[in-house]
Amino acid sequence: MADNAQTQELFVITFAGETRADEVLKTLKELAHARDIALHNSAVIVRDSRGHLEIREGQDLNARQSALAGALAGGLVGMLASRVTPVQQEMGALGVPGSETMVGGAITGALAGAGLGLIANKAIDLGFDDHYLKEIAAQLTPGSSALVAVVNFEHVERAMQALDPYKGKILHQTLPADVAARLAAALE
Repeated sequence: MADNAQTQELFVITFAGETRADEVLKTLKELAHARDIALHNSAVIVRDSRGHLEIREGQDLNARQSALAGALAGGLVGMLASRVTPVQQEMGALGVPGSETMVGGAITGALAGAGLGLIANKAIDLGFDDHYLKEIAAQLTPGSSALVAVVNFEHVERAMQALDPYKGKILHQTLPADVAARLAAALE
């Protein structure tokens, strides 16, 4: 029987250690796979021992992924827009001049798509607000990490048992009072 908290909830937990937030995220993903929680979004923030900062979001695409997606979409559009028939394709394979329009369209489309993918990556943020993540990062000391997660707890008790081994401090949460108390107790 599920002890449900049906709304999406946000929590931010800080940890001593650079890898602890990743370990907890891995546990959350396992809980999601077991359907004890629904993990909607996550971000891991790490401040290493030298003070360097790394922010990794679960929903955002990086520049390489955006360029690749744009290149694939652009290449497909370019290929379709060139309207090359199978006969023209065969002629191109045989080296007949002027029959390469499909390949040219695909290459042009891929290049344009890659560029648009990079631009879209800078303009569209699919994850958490970057300013919010930087505010959390500013609170981290060297050699620490933080986990930001949006979840639904489907089976609160099982989730708390899985999170019990991890020691952290709740920095912010929008959880119902009883779930927040359980999470705080599990992380002590």
